[in-house]
Amino acid sequence: MCIRDRSMALQTRLLSTSWRHLPPGRGRFEALAGLICAAQCLAGMQSILPPALMALVKECQEQIDVHGTIASRNPEELLDIFSLLTWVKQSLELTHAPAPEALMNSLARVAPVLRSLRHGDGTLARFHGGGQGSEYVLDQALAISGIRASAPQASAMGFARLTAGATALIADVAAPPLGQGRFTSHASTCAFELSVGRSRVIVNCGSGLQFGKDWHQASRTTASHVTLAIEGLSSSRFAAPRRNGDRHFIETPSLVTVEKIQAVDGVRLQMNHNGYQKSHGLIHARTLDLPVDSKGLVGEDELYALDESDLRLLQAAQAKSDLPLHFSIRFHLHPEVTPNLETDSASVSLTLSTGDIWVFRCQPGIELALDDSIYFEDGRQFPHPSKQIVLTGVIKEITTRVRWSLAKARENPQKAS
Repeated sequence: MCIRDRSMALQTRLLSTSWRHLPPGRGRFEALAGLICAAQCLAGMQSILPPALMALVKECQEQIDVHGTIASRNPEELLDIFSLLTWVKQSLELTHAPAPEALMNSLARVAPVLRSLRHGDGTLARFHGGGQGSEYVLDQALAISGIRASAPQASAMGFARLTAGATALIADVAAPPLGQGRFTSHASTCAFELSVGRSRVIVNCGSGLQFGKDWHQASRTTASHVTLAIEGLSSSRFAAPRRNGDRHFIETPSLVTVEKIQAVDGVRLQMNHNGYQKSHGLIHARTLDLPVDSKGLVGEDELYALDESDLRLLQAAQAKSDLPLHFSIRFHLHPEVTPNLETDSASVSLTLSTGDIWVFRCQPGIELALDDSIYFEDGRQFPHPSKQIVLTGVIKEITTRVRWSLAKARENPQKAS
């Protein structure tokens, strides 16, 4: 045995015992997939294959639920796990070894979830620490899996999907994962992303993990997502920083409701959460209407107190502040979108990479501004500068209601021809 083969054999033996020390999740799947492939390729390592396959099956059963989802609710992590499983399936087929039934069942459950969480360009919605992934990785993994394509699910892994024509909207309609091991979950309840064809238009900032602790923490706040925040407060509460700087959630919305209504003229998504009930006595409700012609999106955000006790909480919060309480609703734009604040400061025109122009408007009495934003993208040395539309206003004592819209104003004539 040459030195290289001996080294690889020793590393495989080490991996066969050390993978158990990894935390549950992507790392364990990666280690076990590598172990299985090494056992098939290296001479004298075949005895490792059966226990490695058994361990992989156990991880599939424990980490992937019956709906094909994982606890982190991170779409990119789910894609990585799915890709590793297809890699194992392919390697077993090449050696004419049978793939465990549990592995095939996991692939069959995960594939429709991933199809439901991707935009028109084939990339994934960016939530809970996940990036957009590569459209080629996803397409290749789906092809290798052999799972026949099906219509995207209306809901998957705590996300709701609305589609009309070439427009796709993916919204977070569940509380973020809670626990000391969840340092990548985001306070993104009721946030959404929007794409038109292969153009991503409205996006979350993404994960700032690779850019350092400060950017990582900033990317997890509600302000880094396309939703409403009160006085810069996140809808989920962070614990005090640990010695290494990690912060987990100690409190998330205890009640999140969602309803999807299909009508002749379009589809409506209604969702709300009580993330601000303890601090301000307020419920955040959001309604999104996507018409069947796919040429617009109409939204309404509402803050209201459920009862007298909640109203007293709101009054107490207002009494503590010298100034009126304010809300902000942010719409982060993809870097390829070129925004222009119109002279009346009541609308923003958005020019997509295709040349199409969309116009964002909001109701009178709400301050509309175009501010700087950040787009976190893997593979870049620094965060990518972008823009965001910000709506701000004063929180009213009874009900605060804000209506806004995004409508297609012009299609690129060259594309139409």
